[in-house]
Amino acid sequence: MMQMIEKRYAKVWQAMEEKGVEILIITHPTNVLYLSGFGTLLGRGFAPFGGVLIVPYKSSPTLIVPWIEYEVAQRESFLEKIYYFTPYPIYIANKFTQAQRREELIAQIIKETCNNKTTIGIEKSFISAASYGVLKFLLTNCQFVDVSGLIEAIRSVKTEEELILIRRAAEIATLAMREVLSLIKPNVAETTIAQRMASTIYENAAQFSHIVVASGERSIMPHGLPTARKLKNGDLVVIDFGVLYQGYWAELCRTFAVGDVRMRQQQIFNLVKEAQARAAETLRPGVKASVVDAAAREFFIERGYGEFFIHSSGHGLGLGEGDAPFIAPGSDELIQSNMAISLEPGLYFNHENIGIRLEDAFLVQESRVERLTSLPQTLQPCE
Repeated sequence: MMQMIEKRYAKVWQAMEEKGVEILIITHPTNVLYLSGFGTLLGRGFAPFGGVLIVPYKSSPTLIVPWIEYEVAQRESFLEKIYYFTPYPIYIANKFTQAQRREELIAQIIKETCNNKTTIGIEKSFISAASYGVLKFLLTNCQFVDVSGLIEAIRSVKTEEELILIRRAAEIATLAMREVLSLIKPNVAETTIAQRMASTIYENAAQFSHIVVASGERSIMPHGLPTARKLKNGDLVVIDFGVLYQGYWAELCRTFAVGDVRMRQQQIFNLVKEAQARAAETLRPGVKASVVDAAAREFFIERGYGEFFIHSSGHGLGLGEGDAPFIAPGSDELIQSNMAISLEPGLYFNHENIGIRLEDAFLVQESRVERLTSLPQTLQPCE
C-alpha cells in the first residue's frame, strides 16, 4: 500500500517541478481521496466545508477537514498530518471554540510550511471565487497558478492494483444487468427493475451512483431515472448504471426491446453497436481522445444521423465516475496503456420516441484492448 502511495506522490512532485509550483492546494474531492485516502460528501460543488489537501514539493502533505469529519479522516486517511477547521463555533472540552474559516487554516499552514513568497498551484476548476479571493488576500505575496487537470492526468493511468478493482466493478455490473433480463417484459415497472439491480449490487459489497431505467417515450432521455411507468409491448428500455467497488467505478448500458423487435429499432441498434465497435478499434496508446470520438461520431454523420448523437462518446473510469480522458470532440488527451475507458455512443429520435445507447468498459493495453463488461449486445434480452 505505502509503495503505491509513494509512487503517486513521486508523480505529483514531478508534475509540480514541471509546472514550477512549490505547493499544491487540492480541493477536488476525488483528488483529495486519491492522495489522502479520505473521501467525503462534503465539499462537492464549491461548498466551503470540504476537505483540502496541501502538498508541498517533496515534503509531507497535510489534510484539512471540517470538525465533523475529523474522526473519520483519522481512521481512513493514510496521512499523518491531519487538522480540522470549525466553520462555526463548536462545543469542545466544556467550551465553545471560535469559528475558523477553512481558508484561514490553509493560509496558516502554508505560512508555517514555507515562506510567504511561494508559487501555489490551485484547482481553479474546483474552487469557488470566494475561496480563491480569500486565499489571495491572506497570502498576498504568493503567486497562484492554475493546475486544474494535473492530478486527473496522473489518476488516468491505472496501477495493477487499481485495475483489479475496476475489473471486479465491471463483473458486478455485468451480473446486475443479467439479474434484470427476466424483468424485460410487459407490466413490469421501471422502479422494479431498478430495485432488483440495486439489490444485486449491494449483495456483492458494492454501491451504485445512478440507475437509469427509461422506457417507451422516455428512452430518449439519456439520464431518465426510473419511474412507476410499466413496460409495454413495442417499448425500448434503456438501462444504464455505474458500479462502485472499493472506490473504483465501472459502467454498463444496454437497450432492450420489450416483445417483438421492430425493424426500425433493429436498424438504429445496429448503427449504435457498429459505432461503438469502430471507436473501440481506435483505442490504442498515443491516439488522441478526439480521434476515438470521431470514429463513432463520423460514422453517424456519414449515415445522416450526426445530429441525433447528443453527447460525448465516453470517458475514463477510475476513482471518479467520469475520469480523464474525455472521449469528446476537441479533446487532445492521449490514450495511454493501463487506462480504463467507457465507450457509450447513442442515438435519440424525439419524433419517433426511439432512444438507443450502449456502454461498455474497456481496458487499453500496449498490444490489445479488452472489453471488461461481458454482457452480449443484443436488442432482445438474452444471456
